[in-house]
Amino acid sequence: MPHIDYPHLIEESEERLEKLEKRHRYTHLFHRARMLGLLKSGECSTLLRAVEALGYSRRQGQRWLSACREGGMEELLASRVDERGRAELVSEGAFAEMEEATKAGETATIAQAHRFLWDRASITPIPRASGGFSGGAR
Repeated sequence: MPHIDYPHLIEESEERLEKLEKRHRYTHLFHRARMLGLLKSGECSTLLRAVEALGYSRRQGQRWLSACREGGMEELLASRVDERGRAELVSEGAFAEMEEATKAGETATIAQAHRFLWDRASITPIPRASGGFSGGAR
């Protein structure tokens, strides 16, 4: 395996990386900046040593390094927390309609709200592992 000269590969200065570490100290982004700092300073001579010191896999380190190469520090330190999880099953418009119906007294229970959205085809059926769909019969 060829030796990679990380101190020269990483363009950010050690001082800048230290500032980024301090800025992101209590966030999930801290370890990304720390990994670069370990490599830039020579504290860790390989990517594997740096990510293992931080408790991550080699593959995760490769993803972070790739993000940095492709989009710079902005891409590496971009938080994707809001992109996690499943997409909403109910659109904002349908939810607003349901809120109005609830205020008007048309829906009072969760079952009634579900039926209200289901009858308007505002709920996307969720496929079950058995091959059927949840959400009840239409």
